[in-house]
Amino acid sequence: MERTIRRAKLALAGMLLLGFCGSATAQTYRGTVRGLVTDQSTAVLAGATVTLTNTQTGVATTKTSDSAGLYVFGFVDPGTYAVTVEATGFGKF
Repeated sequence: MERTIRRAKLALAGMLLLGFCGSATAQTYRGTVRGLVTDQSTAVLAGATVTLTNTQTGVATTKTSDSAGLYVFGFVDPGTYAVTVEATGFGKF
């Protein structure tokens, strides 16, 4: 009986340790930039071209807003960025 309790405690301790190790490796230094493209009346703009430019390096990445007007840039390195949006019938913002 004592052996069974001891094994159960060791197994629980092992599972907890593995759980903490898994969450520590999931951390990253990169971020995400996400947004919603709308017009002046707050109607969503699907198919808008959204450009994210690192102002220090000049590196630009382009995405297209989805049918809900949403865009997402994943794995963005730390830095200062400019976001521009272009859509048919609208000026560059």
